[in-house]
Amino acid sequence: MSFALTSKRAVLAPGQWVRNELWRRARAVPSLDLRFADNKSLSDAVTGQSLVTFTRASSGTYVGSDGLIKTATTNLLLRSEEFDNASWTKSNASITANAALAPDGFNTADKLIEDIATNTHLVQPSSSPSWTSGTSYTYSVYAKSAERTFVQLRVTAGNTFSASFDLTAGVASQLAAGTTAQITGLASSWYRISITFTASATATGAARIGLMTNATTSGYTGDGTSGLYIWGAQLEQSSTVGEYIPTTSTINSAPRFDHNPTTGESLGLLVEEQRTNLLLQSENLATTWAPTGSSVSVNTAISPDGQTTADTLTEDTSTGNHSVNSAAIAWAGNTTYTCAVYAKANTRSLLVVAFGTANNWVNSQRNAVFNLSNGTIFSQAGSSVTASIQALPNNWYRCVMTATTIASPLASTVQLQLHDGSSASYTGNGTSGLFIWGAQLEVGSFPTSYIPTTTATVTRSADVASITGANFSSWYRQDEGTVFAEGSSAWASGNFVGSSDNTNNNRIFVGVTSGPSSRLLITTSGSSAASITVPYTLNAFLKGAGGYRENSSQFVANGVLGTEDTICAIPTVNKLSIGSNTTSSDFFLNGTIRRLTYWPQRLPNSTLQAVTQ
Repeated sequence: MSFALTSKRAVLAPGQWVRNELWRRARAVPSLDLRFADNKSLSDAVTGQSLVTFTRASSGTYVGSDGLIKTATTNLLLRSEEFDNASWTKSNASITANAALAPDGFNTADKLIEDIATNTHLVQPSSSPSWTSGTSYTYSVYAKSAERTFVQLRVTAGNTFSASFDLTAGVASQLAAGTTAQITGLASSWYRISITFTASATATGAARIGLMTNATTSGYTGDGTSGLYIWGAQLEQSSTVGEYIPTTSTINSAPRFDHNPTTGESLGLLVEEQRTNLLLQSENLATTWAPTGSSVSVNTAISPDGQTTADTLTEDTSTGNHSVNSAAIAWAGNTTYTCAVYAKANTRSLLVVAFGTANNWVNSQRNAVFNLSNGTIFSQAGSSVTASIQALPNNWYRCVMTATTIASPLASTVQLQLHDGSSASYTGNGTSGLFIWGAQLEVGSFPTSYIPTTTATVTRSADVASITGANFSSWYRQDEGTVFAEGSSAWASGNFVGSSDNTNNNRIFVGVTSGPSSRLLITTSGSSAASITVPYTLNAFLKGAGGYRENSSQFVANGVLGTEDTICAIPTVNKLSIGSNTTSSDFFLNGTIRRLTYWPQRLPNSTLQAVTQ
């Protein structure tokens, strides 16, 4: 048996488990407890340690506790803690890697050292960042004084924006026009320094971290030895400095903790597969979109993200359809598409979402009508179309329609149409309409979180979360255990959690399978050792628990027992995948995980029922 507990786990106070409802029901202390919904963090509640490695190589949106659409912090810089890497250009300076303890307590802070040139002494990204005119950015880095005590942050984004920072007094000065600066003191004489600015041109430009001899002097003759410590550089598209997100070879974004948009309830960690929004200008219908029998007024209402970026679609006085149409879409054959758009009633309350032309779609069915006054489906074009509507704050709704193409569809548009209660073709009055925002078209049988676009399609990368190495072996027991998962999934092949050897040959998974059903799956040496299922409704709330040891495995979902497997062998594993498959490349949950808990013992069947009720 391979099983170890850290010293922190060993000092749990006697009876501490009694004060936790899940632990009390189990009558056992777990060795891992990830309370994503309660704590909105990746930390283990048993030890307080951060064991999970999380990446998403793009930005992503989620619903905040106030019901508004939020954008997760994304670090646009590469190698944020590796200034010695070729991703960073050193000018009249050098980097000594891992020269000091960083703010996270590890020996990963680098030292920026000047040479003997009479010039500026700095480090900057080798690939200059791309700026978009009128967009706010924040550039930050952690810094600590050594022989030099002054440092400058300076970017060229059309205009030049900069500030000087005194790392002994903890003050910012010498702010260039249009620049705001912030310096925050941390432990061990570290500071997090940042500048915020609005780009004045759409172009590329430098983003420097430079040594100074005082608050005003950035060009000087270096001595070849003096410098200061830096760590954790970040560039984000934001008007405030966000949580620090480390990066390596790709950009990275923060995990998303989603909420119910109407109640504000915390739903936990959002894990989604990669998706692409195929519609351009998702928030500006007066650009690549073409009105028919209508007009578009931009930025007329507060949108679901709290900004005044929603547009008004207004009918004219013609007889016919009153719509706005996307640029032509090159549809793939025999492919399922989902369109989602945020809409709000104004002087009209019915919205039609339609795909292309009838001869592009299975059974010619490809439209649905949504009632924005009461949040219902007014009508839809038969069984080949599925539609849903989700309420948001301030009388907004997200209207969703899914349909499948024929084998060889022609290019055509997505149409957002007004409806007068009798037909989508009628004589308009010239004044009535409704509000629209956030149009999205993606390949798939269900919608995912909103992906904003402007002049090009945008891809949101997959959420990848796992526990490996010593972070895994410190709490996992190889010969038996119980895994508990709480959350919901939108896909009949999504995985909540699983341990594996990073292959499909040896794995223990709790997830969703066709039926749909929830399932405990155990594979040993490439063969199925156990597959225990309990019926499940997609997007419904699930509490599932799988207990296993050799020749005794059982799965329970929402208190319902599966059929126990009495002949299974247990594989040896070394990795926990959260919300995806063993290799973190497929079978994404496409849902939220409230809680993941693991006990290093096979709990009795009656206990499995108790923890899932």
